[in-house]
Amino acid sequence: MSVLRKMYPKILITGASGFLGTNLSAYFFSIAQVTVHTHTTKSALSCTKSIHFDLASESEIKKAITELDVDYVIHLAAISSPDECSRDKTRGYRINVEGTRHLLNYCNDKDIPVIYFSSDMVFDGKQGNYSEDDQPNPINFYTETKYVAEQLTLASHESNLICRLSLAYGKSLPELAGGFIDKILLKLLNNQPVPLFDDQYRTPIFSQDIAKAVEKIIEKKMIGDTSCSSRIFHLAGNESVTPYSVGLALSFLYNVPESLCRPTPMDSLKDYVTRSRNCSLNNNRTNAELGFMPRSLCETLELDKTIRLQQTPHFNHTSLESAT
Repeated sequence: MSVLRKMYPKILITGASGFLGTNLSAYFFSIAQVTVHTHTTKSALSCTKSIHFDLASESEIKKAITELDVDYVIHLAAISSPDECSRDKTRGYRINVEGTRHLLNYCNDKDIPVIYFSSDMVFDGKQGNYSEDDQPNPINFYTETKYVAEQLTLASHESNLICRLSLAYGKSLPELAGGFIDKILLKLLNNQPVPLFDDQYRTPIFSQDIAKAVEKIIEKKMIGDTSCSSRIFHLAGNESVTPYSVGLALSFLYNVPESLCRPTPMDSLKDYVTRSRNCSLNNNRTNAELGFMPRSLCETLELDKTIRLQQTPHFNHTSLESAT
């Protein structure tokens, strides 16, 4: 039996209407007392307790957290599109930085640790294979907000943690979104060409493996396991690949022409915020501390396909827009 299941902690997951939020909520539902946070949309999991507040409103955050009884907060909510964040920098800063600051303040006043989800793109992409100790160097406004929020998280309470996330994908349930591969499959299965970066390297990780890693983090921190002493964790797969190569793997798996995957240089897209070219993460220390190994890309893409073909009536759901 899971250690976490025995403890049955109370966990708040912010941003629970997004791709990763819904998949993590579904995973933790049976092993923890889950409260999900949303703002403008409903949670895909109607069976969980939910709260609503606007990250741009300090008063709403204060009211919600003051009345909340939880052991951990998993903070996913953010404006996660670099392009959207750049178009409206005031709103991006207000939600990604100030919203996180207020959440941290009110949680930490109650000694509630916050697990803040950051991005592999806080690194400039000149090197690749970044470890938890490498110095971030954001190259766009979105990643600047994520790095500032990282610093706030570490400084505000010694129990707060950071999970830097690489490119996430895959369904936990058929009803839920599958991340960036949803958009690729939508085109491939309709015999439409899909442009994919062939010069950006990431270390993609399956949604269920992300959830399992977070489960282990909470377990080890709750029992005071001194072998897990880090405050920054790299949640990433073991393979450094391009989005184009992921598209090729999907075309093979679903038996569609690989020529539909169009190799596209990052610089060829106009009006597109600059992104890191090689922000692959080194996960060796994280995996060692957690006693955890994420599964391979091929294995999890096959698992994702199997899940897409299933029917699971246990959760009510709404149509979700894939978030990456």
